[in-house]
Amino acid sequence: KGFAELLRDYDPVDKEDIFALIHAASERVIDEIQAQRTVAAAESRELRVHPETIRSGEFLRQLVEIYRRHEAAENRQLSLDPAVAEFALVSDRTLLGRVLGNMIKNALEASRPGETVTVGCRLVDDRIEFSVHNPAFIPRPAQLQIFQRSFSTKGCGRGLGTYSMRLLSGYLQGAVSFVSTEGEGTTFRASYPLILR
Repeated sequence: KGFAELLRDYDPVDKEDIFALIHAASERVIDEIQAQRTVAAAESRELRVHPETIRSGEFLRQLVEIYRRHEAAENRQLSLDPAVAEFALVSDRTLLGRVLGNMIKNALEASRPGETVTVGCRLVDDRIEFSVHNPAFIPRPAQLQIFQRSFSTKGCGRGLGTYSMRLLSGYLQGAVSFVSTEGEGTTFRASYPLILR
């Protein structure tokens, strides 16, 4: 809003940069609104899934490219595991993107500048398992609350990310889990059937 008011009141030399910032900010607001609507629909059991064929490697590469531009990725590395599994799965692209996007964003926000977040997937017992690893350790009290609605270590007004990961994974016939140790960091995993029925 502030940038838009600047453009209304005068013609700055850096108006192209301001246009880009306004566009990025509006996309972020729209994405947040859509995320809230998705969670509300899921909670009221009104959410509908739309299965389609997805190539796992291509899907993850696109997500990594999107989140490399996210503000949470500033001064952090986001990499795709070179051993990423290449499979065709049938799932809801939007819901899967929400779950994995939250996993990536949370991992970036938990990481310190200079650290690396690694995204991957593999086949485990006829299911596809996506993973996101970061070097940070989650203290035990936080681990016990991690999937609760509105729990957040990032301040007021946050806390739907991990909750929605578990909620939406139920619609995808999947499950989300994590392991966090002081020496190894934290890995979130999301496991889904290759074909959503």
